[in-house]
Amino acid sequence: MTLCIAVKCQDMGEQRVVCCFDAQVGNDEYGTETEQKWHQLTPSICAMYAGRWDLARDVIKIYKSKLKRSKITTQNYRSVLRKPMDSFFVDDSFEPDGDVDLLAVARVDGDLRIVQINRRSITVERDFYAVGTGAPSATALLKWRKVSPRTDLNAALYFAYEAKRIGEVSPFVGKIMTYLYVLNVKSTPIIEQILTTHEVTQLAEAFKRFGPQEFDYAWRLSPAAPRDR
Repeated sequence: MTLCIAVKCQDMGEQRVVCCFDAQVGNDEYGTETEQKWHQLTPSICAMYAGRWDLARDVIKIYKSKLKRSKITTQNYRSVLRKPMDSFFVDDSFEPDGDVDLLAVARVDGDLRIVQINRRSITVERDFYAVGTGAPSATALLKWRKVSPRTDLNAALYFAYEAKRIGEVSPFVGKIMTYLYVLNVKSTPIIEQILTTHEVTQLAEAFKRFGPQEFDYAWRLSPAAPRDR
């Protein structure tokens, strides 16, 4: 019942990750766009989620508790990030459709890693990843755009937004609210920027021009005047 996207990119040669997500929760009969799906688990780890929102809230609480004193390194980060999910599903008592997908971004030894975690597996992605009902369409768009860690931040912001809009072909992806966060490998906490309504509106206007067709890499977001923020 959602769509969450993480895209690795760069700004002036420095690592960034763009996180893009909707706010919809609900079921086949009822849905509302009120849920915060981005969570700061530690100063160096954040996560978005897809799946049953009631389970996801409990999973997030466990992650915040268990990661509080954990130090992650290249050698241990997979196991550290996997253990809280395993502990939540340890009794295997949930029905098959009762699942949660976490899309985490972690700073590991000076590198931002995109990590997908669910009850069955943990996967580390080099370029980008999407979870949720709109993920197949979003992933296809990002592959077509050839998004990579060398993609410029402005382009990555547009491509993440565009992928989310394309993912709205799923009726379970929220269409009213779109959020974009920028993570910086050098920031503590790693979140550097939350796009304003003014900036998201610019992305919507850019989508009318470029989505999905040839993109003008000279395109740039323009910041709002202070009174407009």
